[in-house]
Amino acid sequence: MHDEPTVAAVLVAGQDASATATALARAMEANGYARHDAPLPAGYPAARGEWLGVALVMEGGLTALVPSHVDEVFRLACWLSAQPGVGWLAAVRRYRGLAPTMKLFCGGVPRWRDGQDPDHEVDWPVPTARPVDVPEPASLGLPETASAALQRLGPALAPWRTLTSRDDAPRTGWLQRRSPLAR
Repeated sequence: MHDEPTVAAVLVAGQDASATATALARAMEANGYARHDAPLPAGYPAARGEWLGVALVMEGGLTALVPSHVDEVFRLACWLSAQPGVGWLAAVRRYRGLAPTMKLFCGGVPRWRDGQDPDHEVDWPVPTARPVDVPEPASLGLPETASAALQRLGPALAPWRTLTSRDDAPRTGWLQRRSPLAR
């Protein structure tokens, strides 16, 4: 059994943190979010996806975007990979007690998956055998497997609450424009 904590990250290779943060802002704005770094009011019953925080971590030649809600990592990867100039990226998620899953994204869709997942971000099963038109992840500067992604990030990848308690992890918050709090 895997007893490590639940973690998730979008992994971008070959792009510095500033360019990745700019692409993230474009992706969030294109999908109905506005910048909102303030925490939600105490006791506020937020709907799923109403607010999303993202911490940036640089490690192992990668820029990792760690979402506040691990269930949003593959959707966030779809949005980010659809942005001009981003190209191929990976996203990894590990729930406590389960094996990790990694997906390779390009053009706003997952193209290949290592591990088990119901693929809720698309209407089809993501291939688990790498298609011939999908490059080797290593040739893109990305990890080859979900386990390799977690090893490459090492202790730099931590749960959102741990990362946001440190002063050295840049983070942003995003609120859906249709949220009652956006008025």
